[in-house]
Amino acid sequence: MVIEEALMAYLKTIALVSNRVHFLKLPQDPKLPAIVIQKIDSPKIHGFSADIGAMTRIQTTSWATTYSGCSAVQEAIRGATQNYFNQTMGSVPVMNIELDEGPDTYEDDTGRYGKVIDLLIYHTE
Repeated sequence: MVIEEALMAYLKTIALVSNRVHFLKLPQDPKLPAIVIQKIDSPKIHGFSADIGAMTRIQTTSWATTYSGCSAVQEAIRGATQNYFNQTMGSVPVMNIELDEGPDTYEDDTGRYGKVIDLLIYHTE
């Protein structure tokens, strides 16, 4: 299992969004609130003789019809990930997750609010 799939399955346990976690984009006419994830990069962590893991940056965007709804989803993501140390996510061993908050957004054409958090996931492959 790759880390993106493991994270997607893990985030689906957040009650506010249930199974509404999508990869790369929202579906047409989505049910909100929802989360979209996108892998940004995944540089390897090098040891003396081999790669010992990776630090994968995955951007999560919370979407809702109100700013407060969007903020609640972002807080749920933060709560589920900020103290994630030395655990297995799916079948992927995760050493640590760091959070890097990004910008808020609003789509005039859809009336959707969005909030971004990048998750820096240190894991083995």
